[in-house]
Amino acid sequence: MAIGDRIRAIRTKKGMTQKQLGEKCGMADSAIRKYESGRITPKIETVNKIAKALEVSTVEILDAFIPNKAREAMDAVVNLSAVCSAICEHSDIPEDLKEWIQKEIPDVSKTIDSFVDLYIYSLERKPKSDEEMTLIENFYKLNQKGQKIAVQRIEELTKIPDYMKNAMD
Repeated sequence: MAIGDRIRAIRTKKGMTQKQLGEKCGMADSAIRKYESGRITPKIETVNKIAKALEVSTVEILDAFIPNKAREAMDAVVNLSAVCSAICEHSDIPEDLKEWIQKEIPDVSKTIDSFVDLYIYSLERKPKSDEEMTLIENFYKLNQKGQKIAVQRIEELTKIPDYMKNAMD
């Protein structure tokens, strides 16, 4: 189901008109019509506004565009969060362990929203070269600590004149 079809389905299920949805999003109902008809694909920021107005997650609107492996990963994050919450609520768990869990386990909604933003960005912007695709693929193989180090290394490379683009490139 296309994004526009998902927006229409959720909107009608909630009993809203295109005009009402447009007003809640701060946009014209004609824009909503264009999104629902598929004439225009909304940017991720717009999908976020629409999702908020419909009181659903961005993921619910974009569900059809998220590959099964990505959906499984998001489900795993949600399940991990639920398990950690249950552990923290258990009275027999030492306070320092509860604090560690709360500190170390990411905020699920932020993690999923970040993932969705990155995924939509990758759909909107295809890599320009095989090198860029390889860089992206390898980046996603890293854990959070590895990703931070990779970003630092790339930032270091951008400061070395031999590797910098110049105005003539």
